[in-house]
Amino acid sequence: MSAIVDRLRAQGILVKDEGVARLSPLGHAHLNCPGRYVIASSAPE
Repeated sequence: MSAIVDRLRAQGILVKDEGVARLSPLGHAHLNCPGRYVIASSAPE
């Protein structure tokens, strides 16, 4: 990922260090989340 960031910066594309710090190689395709989820909000409607 650092090579990609370096390449973008070499092309003159602004890549902020704060954004790079949030990058993660963690994938999500292996997650299996079937089911029904109920999320209640405490905010008034």
